[in-house]
Amino acid sequence: HIRRADGEIIQSVWLRENAPFASVIKARLPSAESLEKYFSNPPEDAQFSMVGTFRQDGLQRKLTIRIHVPADQTGKSSATSQSVSELLQESANGISQTRIAVANGTIIQAKGFIVASDGQSALLDVSNILNTLQSEGGNSEFWLLWKINQ
Repeated sequence: HIRRADGEIIQSVWLRENAPFASVIKARLPSAESLEKYFSNPPEDAQFSMVGTFRQDGLQRKLTIRIHVPADQTGKSSATSQSVSELLQESANGISQTRIAVANGTIIQAKGFIVASDGQSALLDVSNILNTLQSEGGNSEFWLLWKINQ
C-alpha cells in the first residue's frame, strides 16, 4: 500500500513474529498525490471504493476520504453488525492502525480520525468509520483539516 502510493518505508520492526502478527512501519509519503493514492483503493477492488483527495486553500490543507460500500454490504442487519464486530476484533488482535503526522502544522478539524492532544497527528478511527458507513447507508466522507504554521 505504501509503495503503491510512491511512499518510502523508513523503518520496520516486528512486535510479534507469530500469529496474530504485529509490526510497526514508519513511512513517508512525499507529496499530496502520494497521500491521495494511499487513501484510494485500486478500481479492481469490488468490495468497496475509497477515494482520497487533497486540497489546499491558503494555509489550510484538507485530506478527504470518500468511501462507498455497496448496499448489499451495509444495513443494520445482525449479519452486518457481526461483520463490523469481526472487523473490530481483527483490528484488536494486531496493531492495525494508521497514524497521520502533520509536518509544520496543526490539525484543526477531523471526522473519522482521533486527533492527538497536541494536534500534530491523528489515528484513523476504524470503529467510527464503520459505524458511520452503516448509519449513512454506505456513502460517507471523512477528513482531516490542518493549518500550516507560517
